[in-house]
Amino acid sequence: MRILRRTRGSFCLVLTAGVLLSFGYILVAPSNPREAKNKNADRLNTIPISTVMDHEEIRGDSSSFPASYLSTHEVDKFDNEDSTGTEERNAVNNFNAESKNSVPTTELIDRDTDVLRIEEATVHTEVGQDGKPVQTLTRPSRNFNNDLRNEAGVTEVRVSKRKTGGELANEHPYGQTYSKVENVNERSFPATIRRNSAQKRKVDSDGEARKYSQEQPLCKYPDLQMQSSEFNYLFENITDLYCGHHSIDYLTYLDETSRTEESPWDLIKLNFSAILPTQKLLNCTYSKVTRFDDYQVLYTTLHTEVFVSNERSLQFTFKDQFAKVSCFLEENVFNQTQQEWVKVIREHNNMFVQVVRNENLVEDKRAIIEKEGRMKKALGHGMNVLMVGVDSTSRMNFMRKLPQTFKYFTETLEGHVLKGYHVIGDGTTAQFLGMLSGFHEEELPNAKTGVANSTTCDVFPLVWKKFRRMGYTTMHAEDEAWTGTFTFRIRGFEEQPTDHYMRTFWVAQEQLPESDEWYCFGATPKHHYTLKYAREFVEAYHDIPKFAIAFHTELSHDSLNMVQVADQDILTLIKSWKDKGYLDNTVFILFADHGARYGGLRKFLQGRLEERLPFFGIAVPPWMKERHPEIVQNLKKNEERLTTAFDFHKTLQHIMDYPGDPSIFQGHGISLFQEIPLNRTCEDASIADHWCTCLQSVPVDIRNKVVREAAEFAVSYMNRLTEMHRSLCAVLFLKNITHAEVVKPNQKLLQFAGSDRMFRNALFGKNLDVPFLDFRITLETGPNGGAYEVSVKKWLSDNRAEITGDISRINVYGDHPKCIQDKFPRLRKYCFCKEFLEHVPPE
Repeated sequence: MRILRRTRGSFCLVLTAGVLLSFGYILVAPSNPREAKNKNADRLNTIPISTVMDHEEIRGDSSSFPASYLSTHEVDKFDNEDSTGTEERNAVNNFNAESKNSVPTTELIDRDTDVLRIEEATVHTEVGQDGKPVQTLTRPSRNFNNDLRNEAGVTEVRVSKRKTGGELANEHPYGQTYSKVENVNERSFPATIRRNSAQKRKVDSDGEARKYSQEQPLCKYPDLQMQSSEFNYLFENITDLYCGHHSIDYLTYLDETSRTEESPWDLIKLNFSAILPTQKLLNCTYSKVTRFDDYQVLYTTLHTEVFVSNERSLQFTFKDQFAKVSCFLEENVFNQTQQEWVKVIREHNNMFVQVVRNENLVEDKRAIIEKEGRMKKALGHGMNVLMVGVDSTSRMNFMRKLPQTFKYFTETLEGHVLKGYHVIGDGTTAQFLGMLSGFHEEELPNAKTGVANSTTCDVFPLVWKKFRRMGYTTMHAEDEAWTGTFTFRIRGFEEQPTDHYMRTFWVAQEQLPESDEWYCFGATPKHHYTLKYAREFVEAYHDIPKFAIAFHTELSHDSLNMVQVADQDILTLIKSWKDKGYLDNTVFILFADHGARYGGLRKFLQGRLEERLPFFGIAVPPWMKERHPEIVQNLKKNEERLTTAFDFHKTLQHIMDYPGDPSIFQGHGISLFQEIPLNRTCEDASIADHWCTCLQSVPVDIRNKVVREAAEFAVSYMNRLTEMHRSLCAVLFLKNITHAEVVKPNQKLLQFAGSDRMFRNALFGKNLDVPFLDFRITLETGPNGGAYEVSVKKWLSDNRAEITGDISRINVYGDHPKCIQDKFPRLRKYCFCKEFLEHVPPE
């Protein structure tokens, strides 16, 4: 579709809709687990499944499960990427139904009260490989509660005692410490469950079983959907942004083909064909625009041209960074009230922007590099950092609406997209402060507007200051001056913060009536200005190190769809940088601050999660694979890890001091050039609970109705995939369900309603109403003897269901799909060739 400009009035409607949302949610945790613990001090507390799932149809015969299991299960929970082997599954099913209420000793760590209760356990002491004493707590052989059948095979909790008296370190099964160490007499730590099975097995696409690492991140972020029948109606295909529907918009324009060797400047020219027959051009003025502060600009009139007729030519030489050209036209208009013709003077304004290379600045930068010799310590001897960002765009919506850019970034540039990249606070300011300073806003000096004795942002320890000191030329470009990152609710900068600072242009533009409409300024889409500024900056300083941020807000801040019109434009910019070699010595960042914070998608759980998982991608030059393979390897690993803006800040510090230790630098975070720990939690990453998307898994009874329906749907889905080849592939049927769990975010995320006016304090309300459950189910099928792990979204009000993510085959299928494996390799894990039916033993 094509879209015309719209007025700013709708912005208030969006805000109002966001404020009036009320939430309720069907998956709830106990309001105060500590109270429940106190009421059941003589035993481990249990939580009824009806408390967790407030629907009759979800309840099975078994009505409770240990609360501590929720804690320890997070350490090694089952999911699509971490499944148990067949031998362990068989052991799971050999539970004794008569001992339904038994409690294994490994369930004695309760994170709600942090109490370590060791009962019915034998304590053994041995010397570990590192020479430290290791205590092993081994429970007697016990039967398992029906709700704990998936934990069969758990035999011990290992705790290594440090040589410092009285302290315990939690030992992760992969050899990493993942909980802070405190005195055991006061507080204990979450236990780590070790399994008897030394390794698990998974089947890859060629049908052969292969060993795979148990090293899966402790934080499991949600498997979000590109499309869903639940919210597809919110998305439109917007192919064009048409700005030139007023002929007067073309009155003045920049001729970028007018440069010569004698005069290497563009010319601002007049388009007389845009003047109507009823109009007469009076005069035009050229004014230079300069910065006064972050909220005001100065205009200096340098040229004025007076016209006698409409046929005289006009051209202004554009030598300044920012300029305004104003033309005045006289027009006869009929006054309906007075019933007569009157003369009216109309003003037409246009703004122009460019990056003019500052030779004095270049000399200063080169002097710094030569004198200090600091660049020799930096990665690549002055690696550029170029950042292109869009506001309010989740990773999912980036892929939906900027597919060309995404494809080029991931395939041609081989960029690394961080799937677990989290927000660290509310709004754009929180994310930028995290990236540039390494701190939360509340950890920095108070710079809030409307607060007595607050400071300006000049005192913030922003990383671009260090880049400037090391000889980099710096640039910051961001549209929508009225909602600027550093000026909307904090006081902005007294001194210009970067060498090239586009805010001056946007402040001047927003003072003009031509800027009142969304997305366009006159005949030009506003995002073109930002991209042009970024392109010219890189070209102007191609021969010295650069740090640049180009961030566009208006297209995506209040719309899920409008950013699509910039896809080709962003792609063109990146391709031009690549083709001209500007990325050969550059760390290139493609990013968003957060996902959509307003609009229809926020009514759904997916929208709330997408808000917290913005797009973030990092690409490094190809030569890094040979010179610094450890960096590329770590970036690849970190694609699946829990990461934040703080980590990117440490990465920026690392770029300037590689291979030095970035942990010595201020602020939170871990450099993305290092491996982010698997066992990282939101608390470790300085993410508040209500921003944390790490999922909680709640085991459910495999016999209940809804679980059965979800499993049957999964098998039907598999059969639909092979339907076109029914003459070759047998129909599968559900043979057994071996494990089921509901996956949900934490309670504070579900209750989060927004932040206060200053974005400082979180506000909580009713639970988000989610009419479905997300199941992870492990099931077995016949006649092929297949074992699968599948994620199913199941609606509770009707029979709707959908598969989310890939279905994993977790046992060997060998030659069973040989009748189709060459022509249809993607169906191999589902197809059981009919020629093998005669070998299937009767049930």
